[in-house]
Amino acid sequence: DSESSLGAATVKGRPERTREETRLFEDLRILRREFAETQGVPPYVIFQDAVLDEMIRMQPRNLSEFAALSGVGQKKLERYGEAFLSILRAKDIS
Repeated sequence: DSESSLGAATVKGRPERTREETRLFEDLRILRREFAETQGVPPYVIFQDAVLDEMIRMQPRNLSEFAALSGVGQKKLERYGEAFLSILRAKDIS
């Protein structure tokens, strides 16, 4: 098929995650779920999966870099930035 000709399997149009990226994605999802449960909103309101994928791909190291991610405005930066950055820093996969 056409996806196999690309050299990497895809999931919903994204390149398949490595084992380390999958672990990081799950850690980010857990944090997102905790925020969502605390606030009584669905997890995607905190950040959509695509934003979590972008966090993994871009590996922001500070609030300025985190703010450059799509889907991160000033409120989300202030509310969630440090918490998500702490996971990204602890799970450095770059």
